[in-house]
Amino acid sequence: PLAPATPIDGMTITIESPPGAYGISVAPVSDGALQVVLPLDVAPAAPASITLELSADGTTSEDLTIVAGTDVELVVVVEDAFGNELDVPVALTTSAPGLIVGGALVGVTRAGMWPVVATVDGTTLTAVADLSVLSGPADAVSLELGASEVSAGTTVAAVAAVWDAYGNPVNDTITLTILEAVVAPASPVGGASVTIASPAGA
Repeated sequence: PLAPATPIDGMTITIESPPGAYGISVAPVSDGALQVVLPLDVAPAAPASITLELSADGTTSEDLTIVAGTDVELVVVVEDAFGNELDVPVALTTSAPGLIVGGALVGVTRAGMWPVVATVDGTTLTAVADLSVLSGPADAVSLELGASEVSAGTTVAAVAAVWDAYGNPVNDTITLTILEAVVAPASPVGGASVTIASPAGA
């Protein structure tokens, strides 16, 4: 008769694999063909970290700069303590004047610095990315004069500004030219010009 088997006590296994169906096998060193395989289902571990990156026009970064009106993809990665990526619900919020639709931030047309926040639902795990929105190309120019009628030799205040298609001030240089007082197509007075630096109010 066979002698009673001696169990191997104290054996523990730490599973660091991604979630899925696995098998655990044991076999004697003297004969690897003698093995027993038991199934083992690995469930997702608890979320341990979260990262958030912003992506647009081929650039991906935690701190992204775009031109007003550019759509931004929000790239979120949640991992457990062993580096396994997890598919868990994440809340995305931002103070930017746009909409988060299907993992993308769209309709941000106001220039400024806007934080984007990603939080794993039901936890305090949070990641923050900064979105810097610049004014777009010049689309309109405005001019205000301090008076509509002055005497020759009198100084008149002029306020000029350049704007993009969304109403953001554009940092540009404006050339102001004094024109002949004619009804026909205006022609510049030889060489009389004033250069005014924008943005608005300058």
